[in-house]
Amino acid sequence: LHDALLIYHGDAAGTHYSTLTQIDRKNVAKLREVWRYEAPDAGPTQSTPLIIDGVMYVVSAKQKVIALDAAKGSVRWTFDSGVGTGNPTRGLAWWAEGNQKRVFASVGPYIYSIDAKTGVADKDFGIQGRIDLRENLRGSAEENVFAATTPPVVYQDLLIVGGRVSEVTPA
Repeated sequence: LHDALLIYHGDAAGTHYSTLTQIDRKNVAKLREVWRYEAPDAGPTQSTPLIIDGVMYVVSAKQKVIALDAAKGSVRWTFDSGVGTGNPTRGLAWWAEGNQKRVFASVGPYIYSIDAKTGVADKDFGIQGRIDLRENLRGSAEENVFAATTPPVVYQDLLIVGGRVSEVTPA
């Protein structure tokens, strides 16, 4: 699998460039629509899908994570945390080791680890499959604000998350 497919913005430098060569200036006009997928909830999306092992992982406007058969467009599974907001998510992260394959999704103030095959939250990750990114800031988690603004980055066994926090001290 080509690394450019696993990294938001094309590569580690965020150049928006892919070294893939199947589509170029000579054949791009010959492309045609094969299938179309309508997301389950209305609203704008600012997400870059991941395509891995024939599966396309996408994020809806309300942060539902959907796995599609990349060749047919049919839904394999949908993960809905029930927390979805109108904030943009912008994408997902991928991690694999042996038979374990995970998709990481930011939803509101949480990061979820989702089994890439089943769409079920990984109960061994954080608390019941999620980590509250507001915890361990000043004050209680409920008093803090955190919103992920880009997909997390996986480096070895680290999950690096960037985001936005409140500009005021919790009460």
